[in-house]
Amino acid sequence: MNIGAILLIMYLFSRFFKNKETTSPVSILAGQEISSRTIIVSVYTVVLFFIVTYTTMVYCQSYLDQIRSSWLRDIASFLVYIVIPIILLRCVPPWLAWRVLRHLGHSLPARFIFWFTPGKGKADLVGFGRLVEASRGHDPSATKPPPSTLKKRLRVFFMLGEQEPQGDLDAWAVAADALYAEISGDTQKAGNYRHSFNLLPRRSQVPRLIRIFAFEQFALHAARRGA
Repeated sequence: MNIGAILLIMYLFSRFFKNKETTSPVSILAGQEISSRTIIVSVYTVVLFFIVTYTTMVYCQSYLDQIRSSWLRDIASFLVYIVIPIILLRCVPPWLAWRVLRHLGHSLPARFIFWFTPGKGKADLVGFGRLVEASRGHDPSATKPPPSTLKKRLRVFFMLGEQEPQGDLDAWAVAADALYAEISGDTQKAGNYRHSFNLLPRRSQVPRLIRIFAFEQFALHAARRGA
């Protein structure tokens, strides 16, 4: 809870100095403004990390005590109490969002769970929403009706607005358009979109989640066509 209080104070400092001529001390330390999502995800990550660590300690400590070699026991303890919780916190939200929740009748549950993935920015959040819509057969580039006031506030809070940041969203948008074209049966258009990935600069990389989620769908649809 002390960590959560510190993060909350940092966020309030950041909001207090926002739109002022002076620069927030938090912004000086962090190099950028601290958003509400940063606070929530940070607190969620820390709290859940200790919960997972405590749970694994309860169930695994008796097995670790049976290891006679001290250095081997230390390595196993590090893997069980540190590495495995970090992997779970990093991998479970996107896995749950894509593998399970995107098959529901609405894309919001999947986008909400993906929102808790540590280390993902606004480009990933908006881009993942596009990819989910495309996988459900909806045109991700279609113009949507203006949201209600409550829905608009929720979008702003959860960083799900329609304003598209630059960067990795370009790859997300191309993947979503390619997947929608593939589902719609326009294989030539889908192939043109996929070919655009080869035109990226040599040192640039397609985000890992796009390679896992989108490229898997491309291969699945190609297998169904017998290509």
